[in-house]
Amino acid sequence: MALIIANSKFLNSNIEITNAYLRLNFLAQPNGKDMVVNLMAYENKEKYITNKVISLEIPTSVRLTCNEGEQQDLIVAHNLCKTFLEQQGYVVTIDLT
Repeated sequence: MALIIANSKFLNSNIEITNAYLRLNFLAQPNGKDMVVNLMAYENKEKYITNKVISLEIPTSVRLTCNEGEQQDLIVAHNLCKTFLEQQGYVVTIDLT
């Protein structure tokens, strides 16, 4: 499971990358609502497999809060990250493969 971000730029440049592959990991806070999510970016899924991380002009870590009735899990973390990035102006899809 990953996020695909369609319109980001490499860090400190004007070079745009299409369809960057983002993997995330998260730390669920004991309050049952908050999560700290770390985003790792790769040019594509193949570069993820070979662990070729890239730096993009997106946050590398975000603090998110689950909505009422949501659990701190991987699907919710992806959905909340997708919404967060879309609010920043990015085009994001969730890759379930």
